Amino acid sequence: MHTSGCEVRLTLNGKAWCKMDVVHSIGKWIDHNRYQFMAIIIFCLVGGWLLCGCVETQSLLNPETKVNDVELQQEIAVIQGTIAEKEAAINQAISNLDAEVDKYNQKIEIAVEDLAKQAEMRQKVLEIAGSLGTAALTGGATASTVLPSVIAFGSLLAAGGTIADNRRKNLIIKQQKDA
Repeated sequence: MHTSGCEVRLTLNGKAWCKMDVVHSIGKWIDHNRYQFMAIIIFCLVGGWLLCGCVETQSLLNPETKVNDVELQQEIAVIQGTIAEKEAAINQAISNLDAEVDKYNQKIEIAVEDLAKQAEMRQKVLEIAGSLGTAALTGGATASTVLPSVIAFGSLLAAGGTIADNRRKNLIIKQQKDA
């Protein structure tokens, strides 16, 4: 075979080819099919880009950097953990506030009941004193008219003592619960 200046020959399908002939043939095919060749190159570039996963977005934690989807998922997990911790702290603060409100509501209820009892006792004392005063002014202050008032006044004093004892006991119990 005649080499015609070609030093290395290739054999393909029983036909000898010079390397220069192969390169020249490829160049001719590219020139003849240039748009098809460009489409193949673009397809390969886009396919490589899609396969390499070089998709990035702005970081949620550090906006100056770019992150891929795995790093973004890690950042989301960190953010969700931080939010969960803050939510737990807020819920604890709400529970503490609710307990404090309940404590003050109990104190308010006790104070209102105490004032109501004192007002009721004062009203009874005034009624007894009024009936005794009326009996004394009208001259009808006899043992039979004064005795019910004295008994009512004694009962009122006994009730007042019971109320004071209960108040003291409740205070002691409350102090023991708070301790």
